[in-house]
Amino acid sequence: MLKLLLTMLVGMGATLLIARAHAEDPTGSDDPLEICAQADKIYYWNSELKFECNRNYIHIFSKASAVQPMANTGQIRLGSFNLFHLGDGLAPMKRIALVAKIMNQWDIVAAQELMPIPGRWAEVNRAVYNTIAASDFDHRSAPAGWRSFEPGYLQVLNELRKLDGSWSLVLQPNPDSPRTEMSGFYYRSSRARVKTLSYCQKEGKLRNIACSLKIPDRQRRLMSRNAFAAYFQAGAFDFIALTMHVRFRPTESDEELKLQTDEICANFTGQSECKLTKDKISRFYEVKAIGDQIPKLLKIDPDVIFMGDYNLEITRKNADFWNASLKAAPGLKVFQENKTSLSVPHQNLASNYDHFILDPKVTRNCDVDGIAAYDFTRAGAPGSDPILRELSGMQTEGDWQGFISLEREKVRNLVRSEERGGRRALIPITQNEVNELLGNCEQSMGRMRQSTFSAYMELVSDHIPIALVCNSGS
Repeated sequence: MLKLLLTMLVGMGATLLIARAHAEDPTGSDDPLEICAQADKIYYWNSELKFECNRNYIHIFSKASAVQPMANTGQIRLGSFNLFHLGDGLAPMKRIALVAKIMNQWDIVAAQELMPIPGRWAEVNRAVYNTIAASDFDHRSAPAGWRSFEPGYLQVLNELRKLDGSWSLVLQPNPDSPRTEMSGFYYRSSRARVKTLSYCQKEGKLRNIACSLKIPDRQRRLMSRNAFAAYFQAGAFDFIALTMHVRFRPTESDEELKLQTDEICANFTGQSECKLTKDKISRFYEVKAIGDQIPKLLKIDPDVIFMGDYNLEITRKNADFWNASLKAAPGLKVFQENKTSLSVPHQNLASNYDHFILDPKVTRNCDVDGIAAYDFTRAGAPGSDPILRELSGMQTEGDWQGFISLEREKVRNLVRSEERGGRRALIPITQNEVNELLGNCEQSMGRMRQSTFSAYMELVSDHIPIALVCNSGS
């Protein structure tokens, strides 16, 4: 009977509807490693997914596809996508299934802004797990069809696996910034596999396939976030992938700003001309700290592809700062100049913040001239593809209300743990909590009414993804 109840958790697609007041407080965020350890019991007890959880990475993959031969189609398609508050409740109307359809166009997707379960809802989740794991748990008292909260990054993986059961995920095991944010790679294991990355320090008996970069303390303390590395094999092409979401806000410390400036300007051709606004100094500093580690990766494999949201544009004026930041690996070049960030006030795409960085003379497998952005803001345009036409149909009040109605049914099945008669039992969350969660959707819908681009941001992201095709043949 317990197993029968647990099946209700499998394939849950409910958007995490966490009230803004709690989502904005990162101090109560759950530990993704804890979620990983619990997942096979409260989410996927009868799934064929396997979970590897350690301090270097969390790896979730299909047991079956991991032992099947890789299909070599002659190319491997890479994407990079900032998923905008995925799972923290600040974008509760996000259409996870549509996001997965966009990502399903590629084989490996570097993803940024992956959030753990925030605030008091993490405590609710933990108590539910402890209750069902207890030896005296009375499963007959549990509400029929009960559900538990699920991280946004698992929701995306669920939807991807509906499209292709070989989709897997490797991500950072813990947020490494005050904004409780992680990065990782979704990958189609029928097209690519992770392999041993000797740069990473081995943790226990698990494979050594991925880790955050080992930045020296003197640099790490001046950074907001760190890059995440994984080693992929796709056909005859293997490469080390890096992804990162570079900070947006500058350091508030004058001392730190001076240290950042001095380190960048030491690499600058004309130091007297090394002048940038403080926000860009802090951003280029993070690129430099990562760039300083890349030579160690190049010794393992000459093919290194660094991708993500840099919050930095490629312009004629800042080319020297890119070169200074990447001086430790001078062959690396920055690509992708299409505008990728949504400007809601101006109703257009504003900045080219998302890039691929690689050495085109070495990584010749990849077509840097063919790098493109997938502009979902063209939804409804003549000749648009099925994904964009579907997004276009999500621009109506009726669609939004229908989505909230579906979420209402899912939210009503969420449970918490409470002591009753001397034992812990699962009970539905309170009506006030239901109203609170749905109220957050109403706030989101209010923003969507303001403009089309605001709706795009709430439904999908505040960035459009970018893509690169590489040859995976011999």
